[in-house]
Amino acid sequence: MENLLDLSRIEAGVLRPDRGWYDLNDLINRVVRRVDTRATQSWHTIVVAIGDGPEVRSFDEVEITQVLTNLVENALKHTPSGTTITLSTDAREAEVAVRVHDDGPGIASRQLPHLFETFYRGDGAVRTPGSGIGLAIAKGIM
Repeated sequence: MENLLDLSRIEAGVLRPDRGWYDLNDLINRVVRRVDTRATQSWHTIVVAIGDGPEVRSFDEVEITQVLTNLVENALKHTPSGTTITLSTDAREAEVAVRVHDDGPGIASRQLPHLFETFYRGDGAVRTPGSGIGLAIAKGIM
């Protein structure tokens, strides 16, 4: 239900970031701890490849947590058991790129244009739980 509310706020243009200074590396580790039980149950390995020290940046902690959680949960849903999901960062002067990479089969090129559409569920997704709004929310937040 909360996801639908977030989606409606994004579509209405009323979702406003509440920025503060936070440690991005700490946030990534918290996201991994949040999904760790599910990853273990599905025989996935989660690897965190980030810097050792704090990476303090200005961002909306709740929104970035939601984006990363959505991306990791998507990887857990759509990659075969026994695969690895890696979260990594690439820090630059003014920005940080965060990547979520998995060892799954990838996404068919014909599905790529629709990936971030609201309620879009690609081939095979009907066998997995979800509403098809997680990536739309992630894109809207970003």
